[in-house]
Amino acid sequence: SGFKVIGITGSYGKSSTKEILVKFLQDKFSRENILFNPANFNNEIAIARLVIKNKKWFKEIKKGFFVVEIGAYRTGEIRDVCHFINPNFGIITGIGNQHLSLFGSQEKITKAKFELAEKCSEQVFFDEDNFFLRNIFKNKKIKGRMQGVDSKEISNLEISLEKSSFVFHGKAFDLFLSGEFW
Repeated sequence: SGFKVIGITGSYGKSSTKEILVKFLQDKFSRENILFNPANFNNEIAIARLVIKNKKWFKEIKKGFFVVEIGAYRTGEIRDVCHFINPNFGIITGIGNQHLSLFGSQEKITKAKFELAEKCSEQVFFDEDNFFLRNIFKNKKIKGRMQGVDSKEISNLEISLEKSSFVFHGKAFDLFLSGEFW
């Protein structure tokens, strides 16, 4: 096929990571070559609808990327999405204790987020500063590439309740997400 699939998951930072990656890819490969799920429509049903709605894109694309933010509230959901998107690459932003009451334990959260890594056919990238990710990649046979972001790489950071603006590697970004999480 003429496209690569990039799955993004984690306990936090999925939408921001997706928006930044999509901007980089659109600048390099043009807008029509990049398909991604809008906002945080990141559950199995929303992703399936996006795939069905864009079946023409999947048939006709010569070289492109399908960037998929994947959310989950229980183990097995990320695995199920991966069965039909078949990710080439994965990005796991981090693992924390968000949604602990839904998952039931930190171990189940970690297992659920790692489902993406288990289904990627080429490479998985993860936050080298995240304790849970460092430990799980150390104990598994899946090769992951640690990736960190040095705060020195970000400049002109402006945060408001409506958006966050910054420059990263010479590219300006406006993320229309609440800046409260910064």
